Amino acid sequence: MKFKRIVALGLTLAMSSTILFGCGCSSDTPIFGTFFGLEDNQVFEVDKLICTKPEYMIQLMDTANKYKAGFGGTVDWNAKVKKGQTLSQYILDKVKEDISVKYTMSAMAKEKQVTLSSGEEECIKDAARQYFNGLTDAERKYTGAKEKDVVKLYTNYKLAEKVYDKVTEDQDVSVSDEETRAARIYYIRMDGDKHKPEYIDKWMKYARMNIKNNYQPFSREAAQFSDDDTYEKIIYKNNAKKDYEKNVFSMESGELSKIIQDGKDYYIIKCIDNYLKEESLKNKEKLIDKNKKEYFNKEYKEYLEDVDTDFNSSSIENVTLPTSNEFVHYNLIDVFDCLGK
Repeated sequence: MKFKRIVALGLTLAMSSTILFGCGCSSDTPIFGTFFGLEDNQVFEVDKLICTKPEYMIQLMDTANKYKAGFGGTVDWNAKVKKGQTLSQYILDKVKEDISVKYTMSAMAKEKQVTLSSGEEECIKDAARQYFNGLTDAERKYTGAKEKDVVKLYTNYKLAEKVYDKVTEDQDVSVSDEETRAARIYYIRMDGDKHKPEYIDKWMKYARMNIKNNYQPFSREAAQFSDDDTYEKIIYKNNAKKDYEKNVFSMESGELSKIIQDGKDYYIIKCIDNYLKEESLKNKEKLIDKNKKEYFNKEYKEYLEDVDTDFNSSSIENVTLPTSNEFVHYNLIDVFDCLGK
């Protein structure tokens, strides 16, 4: 789904060198911005676009409920998950970053001349009504949200999606089939720090002879002599850094290499398939997506340098996660995703 891609992009941007306020702060920095002119129920502002507390609380509740469902309903919110941070604080920081990035992307819409069609606006209203009507009384009370708050949230998410597409659609992010080629190999590795040179030379030659003459299968020789637990891997040309990896892409399918020294390691490689079509296609799509994100990230940072931003940390400093069984809904994104169908 498109929105899941935007969520991933949002986290990538939030963790980059420039987050919402362009100050290089990370999610555990107490001060994200200065408090100036925002009301008690306003969480942050980007270029005159304001995120209210109900909008923030909807996303927070949905995220917390999703984690709770993933753990089967019982969650230790005080469990340490990252650098001593509790799961509860991790989720609070994650939502803060995620929603601020998406709203910043939405704020870019005017500059990029991106608007919603009347059809998209109607879909957003329908989706907001569907989501809001499904909430329990406890969930509505916790978020303090009205249906119009869901409409605004969905509107900004949709604009963020369209801005990303608009910014990246005409950029040259293409990569060649050769650059993203994937190959499957069998290999044996012997560690020069663990074995003496004469030992490696003797047994590498012995293993290669057995494999070349079909005296023994590759798997047996690998189990006998390799210092790795596995003997099979897929190598991607654009990620090939070591000499033995680069060597793979000059081999034919079925070809057995000579003994290759790579630093202190020694290898014997058998190229099983020098072009995995499906894996190569996935790798190409992944690299194109990476190039798009990098280009958008540049535009995002430049935008932040020229606009006013503000964060009212006090508006959410006492917020706690919804923990009781009355809080169950985590379909905020699923309902939004139907907009793209």
